[in-house]
Amino acid sequence: MFKRNTLSTPEIKAAQTKHAAHQKTLQELERTKEQLTHKLKSLVAEDAMDKEAKASAHDKALKAYSAAIATGDTAAEAEADTALQSILGESDRSRGKHLARTAAIAKLEQEVVEIEQRLEQCGQALESSHKELLRAILYKRAEQIRSSANELVAVAKRYQQVAYVMGLQGSLQDIRIPLPPTHREDRFDYVGPHTIRTGPTRPTVEELLLD
Repeated sequence: MFKRNTLSTPEIKAAQTKHAAHQKTLQELERTKEQLTHKLKSLVAEDAMDKEAKASAHDKALKAYSAAIATGDTAAEAEADTALQSILGESDRSRGKHLARTAAIAKLEQEVVEIEQRLEQCGQALESSHKELLRAILYKRAEQIRSSANELVAVAKRYQQVAYVMGLQGSLQDIRIPLPPTHREDRFDYVGPHTIRTGPTRPTVEELLLD
């Protein structure tokens, strides 16, 4: 009789290797996407904070300058004017920094899109390799089942011969040896004197999934 735990074949090993490789690639892509997404969020938040801080500082400087003029405080006016000029002077550097950050954000966004596309492709490849692995295992199971069924058929034939020699033909009608679905024909699901057969040489996956 066969052993159900002996499922190691070159086809199964190859399918397992491919499936494991696709799983590893998928995990690496997911980690990369997570890192890129984190960087992207950080840059966007940093850019928003810089814009808000710049707008707030500019607004405060303008209010201070306006208040100094309104009160006629020349010293305060000069101080507010200096602060305002300093803020305006920082504008060019801030603009350059903003442009660089914007370019970095666009690059990261593109990388995230590419990673998502690769993730989708890898997911499809993973599903395909999983089906290959399942098919290889099912074929191995089918071979084991067929081997066992062939043994049952041989036993039934031998029993038939012995019974015939012993003059027990009538008892042959009671022979009912169960068969797996891959060996069933018409409405018979057992080996008997009128249903002896050896079954297909290589069942399909669909046949294996009948039961």
